[in-house]
Amino acid sequence: MKRSKDIQGFEFHGDMLRYWSPLIENWLLLIKHYCCIYTEYGDVPYFYNERANIGILSAAAWKAGWTALEEFGSRKRGKKNGRTDLYIWDGNRNKGEYIEAKLGWKITKA
Repeated sequence: MKRSKDIQGFEFHGDMLRYWSPLIENWLLLIKHYCCIYTEYGDVPYFYNERANIGILSAAAWKAGWTALEEFGSRKRGKKNGRTDLYIWDGNRNKGEYIEAKLGWKITKA
């Protein structure tokens, strides 16, 4: 993703996830929309937990004409039952992705 004060765009390195372009475009628009609504509070949606971030990505998938399902029961590695954070499917390309989300903070010294 290109870096700037305002989210201006993104780029993919390689072709594997290039079909995600409509998803990422909508994700960026939804983040910007949220920030505009809550500008007086200085709030950003990605400050919160994994579920909040997955919710925005799920909304972006639906907005792009894809389908999405959050927090559903699935079989994990080793045949263990668990939950998957998000499944998205682009019906036009008949491609789907299982997404496991993790939230981390990068701490830098001033």
